[in-house]
Amino acid sequence: MAFSKNGLLLILPILAACSQEPSEKNLQQAYQDSLNQTNQMTKRIGGDSMAIKLNEFKKLSCDKPNEQKHYHCNIQATLELPLLGPNTQTGEITVVKTDKQWVVLEH
Repeated sequence: MAFSKNGLLLILPILAACSQEPSEKNLQQAYQDSLNQTNQMTKRIGGDSMAIKLNEFKKLSCDKPNEQKHYHCNIQATLELPLLGPNTQTGEITVVKTDKQWVVLEH
């Protein structure tokens, strides 16, 4: 199967997009979506005052295990916690790309 030069140029950005790790913006959105799900449960128990708010988010690094579809990403997040106030946490999240967006895999 032969590709023309123009055909190959059209395919390369698509292939590159498939192999790219999530950006900080992608990770922040996935983290916020996961946090929103958690807040749905906590609000049922204690109302809006129990909601956790994301104040700051920073991607530190990501790595993709061999031949896997997910990424392990180290992040730093500052959360506004009910009753406790601001709390900065550093940790790892695992994310995977769906058809439309990145999502956090629950452990």
